[in-house]
Amino acid sequence: MFLLFRRRQRGFTLIELLVVIAIIAVLVGMLLPAVQKAREAGSRTECLNNLAQLNKATHLYHDTNKKGPPGYYMWGELAPFFDQAPWYKSGKPVNFVVKTLVCPSDIVPDPPINSGFALTSYGGNAGTGQYGGLSSDGFFTASSRTKFTDVRDGPSQTILFGERDHGDQLWDGYNGFWGWWYSPYFQDYQLSGYASINFTLTPSTNTATNQNIRLGAYGSGHTGGANFAFVDGSVKFLSNSTSLTTLRAISTIRGNDLVVGSEL
Repeated sequence: MFLLFRRRQRGFTLIELLVVIAIIAVLVGMLLPAVQKAREAGSRTECLNNLAQLNKATHLYHDTNKKGPPGYYMWGELAPFFDQAPWYKSGKPVNFVVKTLVCPSDIVPDPPINSGFALTSYGGNAGTGQYGGLSSDGFFTASSRTKFTDVRDGPSQTILFGERDHGDQLWDGYNGFWGWWYSPYFQDYQLSGYASINFTLTPSTNTATNQNIRLGAYGSGHTGGANFAFVDGSVKFLSNSTSLTTLRAISTIRGNDLVVGSEL
């Protein structure tokens, strides 16, 4: 007679299970930053591509009209030159979202519309003034028709467009409430070098003056800086550490400012 013995299968002990869970947690903790970093790198690249398209559209507009678009309603003027001719011919609905005008890292509503107006993550270089009191030393002013030959400081050292950040980590009272791409207000189209890149507010500095500075400041949802398009057609990332002196120098078109190449 043969006796059959059933071998008892051994399961995981509680300690072994906890060790496995801990190892998985460590691996996830190691992978998540890498995934987030790769995602942000992709968003930053897409944003640079957006600015490159807007830059190209401005050059095509200039070739056609022998001058740049006006600062007022400039996105509408440029629309036919970055594949938005149908919008231009359809009565120009103000709530029409244009993907090219929205950075994927910008914290805006989904869809990016506020008060019936579609938002944009970008603005034209209005010089060195602040929101509500912009100067006339940049590429765009309310009625400007700047020619490339007017840019005396050098096209590679003069901003054409830059990013705006709708999300403020310290003070978000204006989150999503400004920067319409087809707006009745000139200031919604423009940004300036009055304040440093990613200038932020805190509740203790919430004054009307500082709000205007914040609304007109360059900034982004990217880590450490913001993307810019320059008059020569180039696009590049500038860090938060860019000095205010340099930022203001590259915000003017004929300020006779000397900018060291290593600062850009």
